[in-house]
Amino acid sequence: MPQPPKSDLFYQRAFYGLLLLHGVLWFSLGMFLDLHPDEADHWVWSRFLSWGYYEHPPMIAWAIRFFTTLFGQNQWALEIGSQVLTLLSFGILFLLARDLFGTAAAFWSVLALELTPLFMLGSIIFTIDTVLVFFYLSSAYFFWKGYREKKIGLWYLAGAALGLALLSKVTALLVLVSFFLFLVLEKSRRKILLNPHLILALFLETIFMRP
Repeated sequence: MPQPPKSDLFYQRAFYGLLLLHGVLWFSLGMFLDLHPDEADHWVWSRFLSWGYYEHPPMIAWAIRFFTTLFGQNQWALEIGSQVLTLLSFGILFLLARDLFGTAAAFWSVLALELTPLFMLGSIIFTIDTVLVFFYLSSAYFFWKGYREKKIGLWYLAGAALGLALLSKVTALLVLVSFFLFLVLEKSRRKILLNPHLILALFLETIFMRP
């Protein structure tokens, strides 16, 4: 098996180092700070699960409930949940960007995301956007892999992830717009719009977002 170029190994190791630094730094800082009012509010929601709340769809409450069930009703659970989803989002973005543009571009893409307020200081707060971005990127990754590798099963995963993103925040509709533009702006891809599996994947997304 051929070895990857040294530059790829460097950027891959730099990516792992960035994950480690982010996780240790922001988790430690988060444990020294009080909960953000929105985070505390959503924690209360998680104790009374519903199909929706007066401000937002239900996914943030479900996600907090998942992590508090695993780690207990304490601040640790919320900080772990926020950092786990943030690091998973970094990982998905890295895989997607590497597949599209190479390892170096993947590292710089993650670093650029890391430098945004939401993913730097904001990652210590378990917010609606934390969950949204995780499912948003998951949907984009599965859609691209399904298209590139012609694996229809991945389109269904993309549809499911998009539905969960919409249960996080309605702005997830933007990724659906991105998929549509990707297909229509290149003539050779337009026929995919009529693929029955893509249509069924979209139908699956509507089932997931029905609540």
